[in-house]
Amino acid sequence: MLHEDRLINSVSDLLQFLKSDWIDNKFLWFRGQRDIDWELKPSIARDDLLNKENMLIKRFKQVVSPHLVGPVPQTPWDWIFLMQHHGAPTRLLDWTESPLVGLYFAIVKDAETDAALWCLDPISLNEASKIKYNFELELPAFEADDKILQNYLPERLDPVIELLPIAVIGQRNSPRMIAQSGTFTINHLKNISIDQIGTQKHIWRYIIPKESRKTIREELRLLGYSELKIFPGLDVAGRSVAKELC
Repeated sequence: MLHEDRLINSVSDLLQFLKSDWIDNKFLWFRGQRDIDWELKPSIARDDLLNKENMLIKRFKQVVSPHLVGPVPQTPWDWIFLMQHHGAPTRLLDWTESPLVGLYFAIVKDAETDAALWCLDPISLNEASKIKYNFELELPAFEADDKILQNYLPERLDPVIELLPIAVIGQRNSPRMIAQSGTFTINHLKNISIDQIGTQKHIWRYIIPKESRKTIREELRLLGYSELKIFPGLDVAGRSVAKELC
């Protein structure tokens, strides 16, 4: 990895390390995982369902169609985003541009293991995965005319072609995506963890000892990083009021 693992016991520790580790001020993405041993793989890869994706998409469309509110998804990416939003397995892995949002996901729940906050340089990841645009800082986008992503479409997946995971941006067209400053990586058919690609110079992590979860959770609460901020919505608002006043 680009940097050695470091322990963080507070929000202050995180900010201090970022000052020294993130020196080029390019894009940097974050992902919090409450178990240090979890791999950086999307759910469909972790569950060995990559070869069943089309079946899962068809079944998802059948089941959710009667419950859709608003416009029906129009493109394959629209459907995959909807699946990701509602907990169905996809080839997407969620990341965020906010280190504090990433930290929130790492420590929001108690666990008997240390947690990890992963830091990803998306430009360097794409270079390691042989993706490059004329403009150095350009990233693929989930749009119909982005040629880079054509071979990642479900109907275009070819087992003969082994493409590596890449970093992709998408429209922030929901309150949750906006609140979480959401971004993504997407796998092809190669079942590989993001931290195992190339020379691994695109990624590093900070370790949160399990004993520090409570302290960091309280610090984030004081900074306004609550469940309602991360998951805006009526149901969460109701729970938030109950926690504050009851």
